[in-house]
Amino acid sequence: MAYRSSVHASTGQTPNIMMFGRNIFLPMEAVIPRPDGPDESTTPETDKYINELQDAMSKSHVLARKHLRQNSEYQKRHYDLKAVKRELQIGQAVWRINDASKRKGICHKLTSKWKGPYVVTRKIDDITYLVKRSKKQPGKVYHIDRLLPYQGRNPPTWFSSRKA
Repeated sequence: MAYRSSVHASTGQTPNIMMFGRNIFLPMEAVIPRPDGPDESTTPETDKYINELQDAMSKSHVLARKHLRQNSEYQKRHYDLKAVKRELQIGQAVWRINDASKRKGICHKLTSKWKGPYVVTRKIDDITYLVKRSKKQPGKVYHIDRLLPYQGRNPPTWFSSRKA
């Protein structure tokens, strides 16, 4: 009950106001009345109550949309501060994330997080690349977030850019 009667940062409203158009009565309010308003124990006329409830809900939804828009813009600005565009070159050696460490029965703490080295053989679009481990092995397409530039002593030498 406390969660549903707490104001959320993203909407600026409580979940109860968003769903029901009014706040709920907490158990403590049965003993101590709220200081912020009149006693709501009286029953208003049904039509008047429905109209007021619809008005209150529409106002709270408009306000919530406004808060969501503002928070969305804030979160985008905050994300864009640290976002960096990455790009890989054809022929560049890369590591790829090791998916085997996430399989059941394999201890992810003891397996390597990255596999490789692989070579970027083709850029498909801005964020996906075709990579190969050797000449004879078929290439696989990976998102750039699953690739990391190779930082090792022996980069692969089998790839030349004119073969691509």
